[in-house]
Amino acid sequence: MQANRKSPLEYTVTRSRRKTVALYIRNNSVEVRAPHFVSKREIHDWVHTKADWIEKRLKQQQQKKYERPLIQDGENLLFMGSPKKITVTEGKNQVDESGSQIIISSKKPNDHEINQALLEKWLKQEAQHYIDERCLELATCMQVQDQISMIKYRKTKTKWGHCTSTGILQFNWLIIMAPVEVIDYLLIHELSHLSHMNHSHQFWHRVASFCPDYQQHRKWLNEQGHKISL
Repeated sequence: MQANRKSPLEYTVTRSRRKTVALYIRNNSVEVRAPHFVSKREIHDWVHTKADWIEKRLKQQQQKKYERPLIQDGENLLFMGSPKKITVTEGKNQVDESGSQIIISSKKPNDHEINQALLEKWLKQEAQHYIDERCLELATCMQVQDQISMIKYRKTKTKWGHCTSTGILQFNWLIIMAPVEVIDYLLIHELSHLSHMNHSHQFWHRVASFCPDYQQHRKWLNEQGHKISL
């Protein structure tokens, strides 16, 4: 990997046996992935034709980073789509929801790592309790309940859900922070894969038949999904 230092637009270049040039913008950095046969000058010129788009994406990422929830007293956190004020108090290690508040009781209230661990454990438990039941309700409605072999939960960076050909459904438990309509869409999406293990026209038709507003919920995840990440 090599860094371009001559240009005011900073980026790194990763060479491989790929056939095309592509841009990847993550964590406030720009990476160009390019074939070995493309020259530095060609990459430089190509990147600068994308300068406006790159700047826009960097600003969007910075804004999303600013909007990510902070686990500290007085901050807001989404829970099933509703904003809840975080209250951190000293006490037995536990988390409770009370009206418009999420109360984190901690033996060490000033320890951010402990508070985050307590909150994540609570959110995962809430997700399992709600989603297990709701998923079965939707599966029964879709007549695929007998095809489910297991429901698993995992905090992942890139996927909200996953379905295997053996009927294992996996969900990112952070989706418990999303609005209930969005949660339903995610469950219907994965349940639809029990009938179509792809994203074909037939798959999306099945999704739409049980979730007519699915495009609206997909848009919410694309635009607001950073708000339900920890």
